[in-house]
Amino acid sequence: MTVAERAKAETRGKQILEFVVAMDGLAIVANPDNDWCDVVTVEQGDAKARAEFVGLLTPRTLALKTPATVRPGDTVQLAWQPATDVWSGRREDAYVYLYHASDGLQAEVKFKDLQIDGGNITFKLPTVRPGPVRAEFKGTYLEARSPVPVCDGLKACTASPHTSAGFVEFTAQP
Repeated sequence: MTVAERAKAETRGKQILEFVVAMDGLAIVANPDNDWCDVVTVEQGDAKARAEFVGLLTPRTLALKTPATVRPGDTVQLAWQPATDVWSGRREDAYVYLYHASDGLQAEVKFKDLQIDGGNITFKLPTVRPGPVRAEFKGTYLEARSPVPVCDGLKACTASPHTSAGFVEFTAQP
């Protein structure tokens, strides 16, 4: 933070709190209302580094692309947004968990039964109790990362937004 930025914040009555986030990286901690930051430039002395991100601060969401009523054996297609995210990690750790409103977890669809293609996640609905179902996509060691098309002056650039895409809901019929 520059002296001018500190003075400006103090004149507005803002408390400045500084803490170490990482010793070998840069972390961007942003307010959810910040939707304008897509380029980060860091200067120290004569050194300058610049990284450009695609959708770094865009909320991650999961949407149902198939009809809202499905039967066991039907194909269910979920859409991950933003579709520009790049999947990184071990795909074999990806699951879709299916919850019933009153019974909790009913089934999990494991990686071998999932098809992940860009922002599309597709699977066959296993046998579940009829009624409302909530589906949640999780990857223990699989994460969606924002693309970084520009990485100048740095050894490597990655962007890992730590957000949950939430749930989608549909109705299972017998």
